[in-house]
Amino acid sequence: MSKITTFYQLAGPDSEGRTLEELWQMSDEELMHHHDVIQWLFPLDQESNFNPDAPVLTDKDVQLFQNSDEMRSHLKTSFHRFMRVIGVVFEDGKLSHASDLTYVWLQPNHNWLRFTRIIRSLTILGNPELACMFFQFCEDTVVDVPEAKESLKYWQDACS
Repeated sequence: MSKITTFYQLAGPDSEGRTLEELWQMSDEELMHHHDVIQWLFPLDQESNFNPDAPVLTDKDVQLFQNSDEMRSHLKTSFHRFMRVIGVVFEDGKLSHASDLTYVWLQPNHNWLRFTRIIRSLTILGNPELACMFFQFCEDTVVDVPEAKESLKYWQDACS
């Protein structure tokens, strides 16, 4: 088993010794401050440009996620937890703005890279419907932001 699959099965820590459940319990400020968290909550099949200790998914990891209801459920929990950080809620099968905070995070900043990671991770790990829902939410929110054109392309590509 790889570190990321063990981590997502709630049977092992991340590179800093934290469990997935401990990450879910962090405050919003802690989740935004600890920049390595996003790579563990939303792993990818490519190395991180920002964190050399970030997990890199193998084909076997991807298969395990896609075939495990438990791991995909934990990934959804990570998604819902991170949405709360940026002021977005999931209710009645759709995403909506919980507060004005959402609009701050959806202005051009480093979080747009995080959004690409989230969408791509959800897509490849077996939650494409949630990934595309988040893409659509982001697109609808930043449609009138001229700086968003390039990011929208990345988000759309990550969703497919």
